[in-house]
Amino acid sequence: MTQKSHKILLVDPHAIFRAGIEAILLRHFQQLDIRHCPTSGEAIRLIGAERWSLVIADIKVEGRSGLEILEEARRMHPPVPILVISSYPVQPFGCRAIRQGAAGYLGKEVRENELVDAVKKILAEGRYISGELGLALADAINSHSDHPLHEKLSNRELHVLIELANGKYIKEIASALSLSPKTVSTYRSRVVEKLHVHGDTELVKYCIKHHLISSISEVG
Repeated sequence: MTQKSHKILLVDPHAIFRAGIEAILLRHFQQLDIRHCPTSGEAIRLIGAERWSLVIADIKVEGRSGLEILEEARRMHPPVPILVISSYPVQPFGCRAIRQGAAGYLGKEVRENELVDAVKKILAEGRYISGELGLALADAINSHSDHPLHEKLSNRELHVLIELANGKYIKEIASALSLSPKTVSTYRSRVVEKLHVHGDTELVKYCIKHHLISSISEVG
């Protein structure tokens, strides 16, 4: 059966990961026009300049994060679905992505059949909620406890928090996000203040306690 032609943009800093996603999609879909993009700046330019059936983006992209790409994309072309695939934990990142309009959220350990199912469902119906994400969303809705402090962080602040918790230096984070070290230091100060912690040791403990990371080196 002839399938409708789809135009897909892959946004990820790692060429080998983009190539793997492309290979999987080409095995299961016909008439795909797949483009690659390693940086957030180029991704935002392409999303604004062309029409896409689907954008598949990582959270951890050079320049702005995938969540910030999502924000920009929603402003430019709200109907364009974005599937976020990331090594960051589903709580809070997957829940936050869905609240901000993502069409779906998958971990990078996702199996081929689930990735294919997700893409098929998004192209047909506009959204895919995995079992893990569904449970996380339900827990967030049904929780009777106060919202954790990190939910008050902006997307950029949350990104900086995770990088710091994983042992990244200010200069490393600044380079990856195309920011000045002074700006990243300002974000760090805001994070420390909002989380009511004192120093990087308490910051790491907070992240482990709230399952943002399970160890200092988890997210690479």
